[in-house]
Formats: sequence, C-alpha cells, structure tokens
Amino acid sequence: MKVESSVRRTTWALGFAMMVFGLLVTTQMRVQKQVPLDANRLRSDELVQQLKATEEQLRTTIAERDRLAGEADKLRKASSGTVVPVPQVDPYLQLLAGSVATQGSGIVITVTEAPEAANKTRVRDEDLWLITNELLAAGAEGISINDQRLVGVSGIRNVGTRVMIYQTMTNSPFQISAIGEPAVMETALRMRGGVVDTLGRWGIKVSIIRSDAVKLPAFRGAPSFRYSKPLN
Repeated sequence: MKVESSVRRTTWALGFAMMVFGLLVTTQMRVQKQVPLDANRLRSDELVQQLKATEEQLRTTIAERDRLAGEADKLRKASSGTVVPVPQVDPYLQLLAGSVATQGSGIVITVTEAPEAANKTRVRDEDLWLITNELLAAGAEGISINDQRLVGVSGIRNVGTRVMIYQTMTNSPFQISAIGEPAVMETALRMRGGVVDTLGRWGIKVSIIRSDAVKLPAFRGAPSFRYSKPLN
C-alpha cells in the first residue's frame, strides 16, 4: 500500500510539473509574438540583406536620374537652333489700338488763344474734347494732339494752367492731327454754330489745313488692365 501511494504521489507531482512547464512555454511564445522586431535584435545576415536591397534601389534611382538628364540635354541641344515663330498681329487691330504709327490723308488743326485773353479764355480740356468728338463723329480713323496719340485709355484734363493728355503735360498752341476724309471732317468743324464758331466766340482761334500725308505717332504709353478680361 505504501508503495502504491508513493507511486501515485510521484505521478501527480510529475503531471503537475509538466503542466507548469507547458504554461511557461505558452506564455513565452505569446510574449515573443507581442514584442516588435528591433533592428538591433535582427541577425546580421538579415541586416546584410536589407543593406543590399537598399543599395540596389539607390543604383536604380541614380540610373533613372542619369537617363532623364540625358534626354533633357538632347532636347536643349535640339531646340537651340530652332526659331520660335512670332504670332502675327492683325494690322487693322494695331491701327485701332494706335500701337503703330500711321499716315494718310486728313487735316491738321491748330488751336491757340488770343494773347490778350489771358486765363479767361485759354484753351481748356473741354475745348479739345469738343474738337476730337466732332472729328470722331465725322469718321476720323486716328487722332493725335501735340504728338500724343489718342487711344481708348487716353484722358484729356486740366492740370493747373496746362493740359495733361494721358500722362504727358502740354500747353498751347495745340496741334490736332486727324486721319480721315479731309472735306468731311473740315465741314463738320466749320458748320454754322459748330465747334469753330463756338470757340471763336471765346477768343480761341482755330485754323485747319488739309493734307494728303498726315502722320500720327504710335501710342507711347503702357496701359494696364486691372478689371477688364477678354472673353473666350
């Protein structure tokens, strides 16, 4: 009986020891799965493999960079001898914008005030507007005042005793050149009760000469457009 009891205790002890050992092994495996791999804990051969892969990727990147640089150099050499065509601008648009000098038949008007008129009847901006508006209504295709080409952004206004045309100060005498049908424009200015008669009553003298070779300079300003945009 004593021997049988001793065997049972030994069996139970051995079983208990095996169970504890199994729990320890299972716990260790779970802990190892949860701990992230660290480069310092990797084997040296794994580090060598990673280094080789990185070096191979670097060599591939450098080769691609050199290939693209070679293609860019070829394109630069190929385009160095080419001539880029300049887009042609419609000459009629240039005439309309006043961006080119022009010549044609028309009239030359000289506007002066009488010396004794002093400041009372000196030539003012509204006098020049009267003349230019009448010329435009009579079909003038281009106008300049004292060699200042009038365009869509030109302004004529008094500044003290002088007149500013766009951004240029000028004063009497004023020479207004207009290209168009000479007879029509002169008739429009000289009609009874028209511009010439009105300015004459204020002591301002207006002389008109017809010409087959009236010259207008190109607009010398550089207007900028902050609000206007072309429609597609």
